[in-house]
Amino acid sequence: MKKALLLTVFAFSVMLVAAQKTGTVKGVVFDTLSQKPVAGATITVMKRIDSSLVTFTMTGNNGAFSLSGIEKGDYRLLITHVSYHNGNKYFILSDSVNNVDMGNVVLNDKTKVLEEVVIMAEAPPVTIVGDTIQYNAGSFKTKPNAVVEDLLKKLPGV
Repeated sequence: MKKALLLTVFAFSVMLVAAQKTGTVKGVVFDTLSQKPVAGATITVMKRIDSSLVTFTMTGNNGAFSLSGIEKGDYRLLITHVSYHNGNKYFILSDSVNNVDMGNVVLNDKTKVLEEVVIMAEAPPVTIVGDTIQYNAGSFKTKPNAVVEDLLKKLPGV
């Protein structure tokens, strides 16, 4: 009796696992500015309810991705790349919808164009390196027609 019951439970659980349909999600990731495919973007599928990881992959050189073996449910597709802002898409796999084609997914460029960069710094007038004292002559004001003696008089410790 126990063996028959165990066999029935086992057969029923195998049928449940076999009855679960899995689906596929695919698409192509593009850059918004250049309209070119984005290679090397990470595609992550997470459960929408708790953001637990389901599966992930990376886009190929043509920006395409395909993830299969996803059980039916409500999901969030997260697209990340170091040069772009993250992208999110949502999809549902059900008995009637086994395959989802996201089509062209666009990512916004993260780079910023700067007008100009101005670096302002002042060299120290005196630098001590080991047992040597170095003076920056440009840090001491002298008259335009001054001689070296005038500069030496202004140097501290000389």
